[in-house]
Amino acid sequence: MRKIVQSTYIFFIFILGVVFVATYFFYRYTSTEFLEKRVANNLTMITETVSETLSYKIDSDYRKLSDYMEGKEDTDISLESLDDLFSEDISMGKLLAKGIEYQGATLSFQESFIPESTIKNAVSVIQFSEMIEGSTDENPYVFFRLEETLFVIPAEQYFANLFLSPNNLPENMYFLVKRDGLIEYQTNNNANNKFYDYYIRHSNSEQITNQVKAEFYEGLSSYRASIYFEGKQYYLCYSPFREDTIASDFYVAYLFETKSAFANFGMLTYQLVLLYIVYGLILVIAIFSTYIIMMKKNSDIEGSMVIHYFDKPYIIKVNKNGKILGFNQTLRRIIYRRNHYKNINQFDHEEGVNLINCIKTQAPFTVYFEDIDGLKRSALLIPVKNVLSKYLVGTDLTFQDSNYKLKAKYNLITNLPNYEMLVEAVDRDIKSIEHGVIKEQETAKSALVLFDIKQFSNFNKVFGRKMGDMIVSKVAQRVKEYLDDKGADLFHTEVDLFAILFTKLSAYEQAITYVDEMITLFKKPLEIENNNLIVEIKCGIFNIEPQKYDKLDAKKAYDNCQITLTQAKSLTSIRYSVYNATFSTAATKEQAMAKDLSSAIEKEEFVMYYQPQYHNEKQKIVGFEALVRWDNPKYKFQSPSVFIELAEKNNMIIQIGRYIMEKTFATAKEFERHGIHISMNVSPVQLMQAGFVNEVLDCAKKYDLQPGTIAIEITETFLMENFTYIIEKLNLLRNKGFSIHLDDFGTGYSSMLYLKELPINTIKIDKEFIRHLATDKHSRAIVGKIVSLAKSLDLDIIAEGVEKDDQNQILIKMGCDIIQGYLISKGVSYEEAIVLINEYNIDKTKQIATLKKAKKG
Repeated sequence: MRKIVQSTYIFFIFILGVVFVATYFFYRYTSTEFLEKRVANNLTMITETVSETLSYKIDSDYRKLSDYMEGKEDTDISLESLDDLFSEDISMGKLLAKGIEYQGATLSFQESFIPESTIKNAVSVIQFSEMIEGSTDENPYVFFRLEETLFVIPAEQYFANLFLSPNNLPENMYFLVKRDGLIEYQTNNNANNKFYDYYIRHSNSEQITNQVKAEFYEGLSSYRASIYFEGKQYYLCYSPFREDTIASDFYVAYLFETKSAFANFGMLTYQLVLLYIVYGLILVIAIFSTYIIMMKKNSDIEGSMVIHYFDKPYIIKVNKNGKILGFNQTLRRIIYRRNHYKNINQFDHEEGVNLINCIKTQAPFTVYFEDIDGLKRSALLIPVKNVLSKYLVGTDLTFQDSNYKLKAKYNLITNLPNYEMLVEAVDRDIKSIEHGVIKEQETAKSALVLFDIKQFSNFNKVFGRKMGDMIVSKVAQRVKEYLDDKGADLFHTEVDLFAILFTKLSAYEQAITYVDEMITLFKKPLEIENNNLIVEIKCGIFNIEPQKYDKLDAKKAYDNCQITLTQAKSLTSIRYSVYNATFSTAATKEQAMAKDLSSAIEKEEFVMYYQPQYHNEKQKIVGFEALVRWDNPKYKFQSPSVFIELAEKNNMIIQIGRYIMEKTFATAKEFERHGIHISMNVSPVQLMQAGFVNEVLDCAKKYDLQPGTIAIEITETFLMENFTYIIEKLNLLRNKGFSIHLDDFGTGYSSMLYLKELPINTIKIDKEFIRHLATDKHSRAIVGKIVSLAKSLDLDIIAEGVEKDDQNQILIKMGCDIIQGYLISKGVSYEEAIVLINEYNIDKTKQIATLKKAKKG
């Protein structure tokens, strides 16, 4: 025993040293790299949010004025009526050929003033001193121009609280800038003429200045670290207004003082130091505790083991078809007639729940059984995967607090009744309506409305969860006040999802009127901690008419309303949607497809196709992308992306992914002798699964694949959203000889910030940029920059969707050698792929015209 204790001491001391060293390096990494990226990312998101809010306000106010002016003559316009539309002081003028008419006087433009680029725009911000001859008014004003009529608002009033206050941010200076670099409005209005000359060029290199200027002209959103001004270091963040706004050439820019920005994250440093101390204390306590435990008598240890054995949770071992292979001791000693249960389906369970599907998709479910004392018990079972079987690990729910449900009927953030209360209320209302119909009484109409906050996740990311909770509370408060006299109840069913039950409608159309008015309420910003935030909501409406349905209950009504809300959210042009039976039909079709997909997995109804990747300079096929197709006539004309998305949603992509991997790796072994690699798309669900890397390595070992034979493709959007979690997995795969391809490159922007740190070999340019390459200068500019960026980082480039020779010629000039698309071939079967290899690589009977040959011809 003494030797064991000594060995344990040595082991723990070693672990203690390892943990101290690891924590030290982790601290250095966090403080130098990770923290800087977090700061830059948060400041960029703040700038983008302010830009979005400003552009929305300007558009909204311009529409107000347009609606007000419609059909009015000059004599009909009064400032008193405009005061009802605007909280700011507003005055009017008239645009003349060489000046303006304002407050009863005719004012002439200065000779140096250029009205075409300023006041003749729909929206502009100008000082009278820089516009009007002889004026000394240096305050900035916002000008709205509708034909020849000018509406003038003091900029200080108009932009009050829209630029976030320093109380919520690091020390900063903010600017409203035109795309040509001219400052229109800035902190404290300490006006300087040129943004670049004064704030950028003054203390920074010509290269940085020109890069910022180029990105302004192209309408890009970005940031620059280490901008110096007046002896201090700043982060420069800038974001353009939305492209569809009337002021699309405006930018919001911030200069955040670097020292102040890092100070906001100072707690992280203290947390790391505290973590370092806690590690040491835990391990010292662990060493001491281990010594006491191991010095106990052997009989005490054995007694503890027996107690632990009988104190395990419920465990049932089953195969994939639900056949029960065994129970653990806890269940064996309490379950009544244990031998009666041969299959998991023999347990009582909720109606409509398919237990076999739950086991396959690893979804939890509840079963009920009788114990040896005749007590009816319930248990929540969670499927856990094993190599050849599955374990159902269960928790007994029988003796939970009977008042739990009663305590949990209100949302903790808003104190509004939750989903459970909504179901009870809707069921009561349906029964009341049905009773009224039977009695032939005239009853009031009822409708269910669901609404949620548009892009709520962005608020949480920018301002944090606490601010997100405050936004939810403010929204609930505003809606509740509006509904006060409408005969309606408000419910909070999910994080940012609310439900309204109208029960006293004179007609169903009245619900639409209420919803329209409610949406209009949110044109006024929410005031939260001295910040004005613009919030938008989308609504789905379901009229409760039990007589139209075979069987309508609360859950069905809620599901139909949720389908309607999804429909509204999918269309940017509408603010609400009313339930239509076709919505439900679409959901039913999806359910049918999910059922067919589950059957297809068992029957292996999938086939693999391979699309070639051609190298222009080498004039041969160098790779193929593996594509899966569903071989079912019912879905012959359905895009593969539809069933792939459905499989991801229902967790069936794991099994489909294993099939794809097996077939792809087998084909890759055949292609190895031709020096050709195969790239395989990996679903985010697969990559996030524990053990995925081991599955890939085991399959590669099974087919004895050489390094470089397989490329793993992952989409840019998913990679950026889960960067810190999956980068380790990608590094493991790359270190084992797998290439990593970044697919759909260019559809996001965040990867630009991290590209140099990603363990990737190749980027694939999205086909949407290639489609208009020959006809659109913007597409050419984007593709050219992507190619230049990739080459500077020593990355390979593959252009997807190349269908025409002129597209290929442009790509060759840019330096992109590898192409994929119909110009070479569509996706083909294995046999057809072998034919293509012979034609392009061996016999050379087929060839793609290179740039050099095109010139000779």
